[in-house]
Amino acid sequence: MTTVVIMGNSLSANLAAAYIKKNNPQFEIVIIGPETVTNPIVGESLIEASTEFFFDIGLGSYLEKEHFHKYSLSFYYKEHLNNPEDRRYAVHEGLSIPPMPSFQINRFTLIKKLINMNRDSGVRYIHSLVKNVNTLHYRQHVVTYGEKEESSVINADWVIDTTGRRRLLSRQHNLLKPAPVQRCAYWFRLENFDRDFLNKITMVKHFHKNYDYYYCTHHFFGVGNWIWLIPIKSEDNRDLISIGITWRPDLYPHSIKSVEDFCEYVAKEHPAVTDLVKSGDIVDVNHYNNYFYQSAKLYSPEGWFIIADAGNTVDPLYSPGISFTTLQIHQVNAMLQRAEHTALDAEYVKILEDCHQASFYTMQDTVARQYEGMHDPYQMHVYVHAIATAYYHFLLPCWLARYHTEPMGAKFLTKITNKAQEAIASLYELIVDASKQVGPVPSEKIFNYVRWTINDKLWGSDEANIAKHISRMLVIFVYHRFRVLRHAHWKNASKHMKIIFADLFKAVIFRTVFHKKPLRKSFLIKLFLKGKIEFQLPMILKERRQSMSANVTEGDF
Repeated sequence: MTTVVIMGNSLSANLAAAYIKKNNPQFEIVIIGPETVTNPIVGESLIEASTEFFFDIGLGSYLEKEHFHKYSLSFYYKEHLNNPEDRRYAVHEGLSIPPMPSFQINRFTLIKKLINMNRDSGVRYIHSLVKNVNTLHYRQHVVTYGEKEESSVINADWVIDTTGRRRLLSRQHNLLKPAPVQRCAYWFRLENFDRDFLNKITMVKHFHKNYDYYYCTHHFFGVGNWIWLIPIKSEDNRDLISIGITWRPDLYPHSIKSVEDFCEYVAKEHPAVTDLVKSGDIVDVNHYNNYFYQSAKLYSPEGWFIIADAGNTVDPLYSPGISFTTLQIHQVNAMLQRAEHTALDAEYVKILEDCHQASFYTMQDTVARQYEGMHDPYQMHVYVHAIATAYYHFLLPCWLARYHTEPMGAKFLTKITNKAQEAIASLYELIVDASKQVGPVPSEKIFNYVRWTINDKLWGSDEANIAKHISRMLVIFVYHRFRVLRHAHWKNASKHMKIIFADLFKAVIFRTVFHKKPLRKSFLIKLFLKGKIEFQLPMILKERRQSMSANVTEGDF
């Protein structure tokens, strides 16, 4: 029998156990970790990618019954950030219920549900601490665990590290890497609070009656920091709210180590938030100082895998943490299933890891840079819409089609993501230039482009229309770049116009040449991934004329 040992008993560990057991009921799944996880828990907001995972493992009805729907991410841009008396904000949020669901979760109750579900499906729990793992031989790993002087061992075909900040395998294999930009976080949960707090600020927004905007993940931006407010449901069905602040210590002038610190410093920018805190009772408090780190390697063809914050930490802005964990679980499961039929080859493992790291680091590097302009409503509203556009039109459609789990799809994701980095960097430089030209912008002029950025045509896995979604994304980016270029008084216009025309051409190609075609099965995409063509008009026409005589097969990948 194939034995999978998961080290750690966190949410990540139990999600991995649930998914792998559901898709491989013949496997023996063993979780080794403490009965009670004492590490601080943060991450109450799901997005569409992670919600789809929960539905896939059979917890859709549970989420509907026991947790709040999340109807949108909402963003609060304060017009006069340095004036505590001013409570006027431009507020951007979804204007209708999104086509795919997401939720605000209570992680404590969710973990209990997962553990009970896993026990019922046959997952075995050993409440102990892993001391060491011998990973020298393929599918012949020896896991040593025990308390104090006592030790026991278990043999495993596969080992998954979800030990969080303990980072067992990263330390054991000397994979630890410093993060280029640090972050700190302080957060707590509140009960018996004033639920009407949003009506005590002046919101400049599109008012609608499509949903109660209390049920959003709320983001307030400041100098080098941002604050989240996430409504959640207690185990006995009472209202709770998670409140936290994340900051870059090189940009934010304060260190927050208590609720008193939080109220003192946050009141300088957002007194509406501190009024909310003072209206309720603190349930629990957590903090991380300089908590960012990375791992040089996450997957090994020898049969060990590092997922979630046992490898890389994530900035919680845009709520990507649980989603990146679930995407890794998809990949690990794909590797385990592939190895049941053939040896797990190093090239396949590297392709999947490169895919994950490309998406992860591109997003995290992008978020890290956003802290430099968080105080500026003009900069941040463009950043937010750009991130949302890329997520809803490129990343999410490809993830739902499981591109990240098979060779050609993963290569496509990796190459497109890596090639986009230069364009993203140039757009951010342009946004900064434009901000200097336009100066302070009144809230009425911070326009909400959410009707474009949220992809209301995406209802689930839809591989045949991925090209159409990408085409629309490129057109939206063309509009944003042209608009910002105009605000920047056409600075470096030739450089940006080249990018604009290139994106327009690519949009036409994706809309016409790849219309209704699965990209990972396309002959031209295969040539693109091999580096034989780029998406330029002369090359496309030439290669299409030669396509019938070329000899490219799936085996090449």
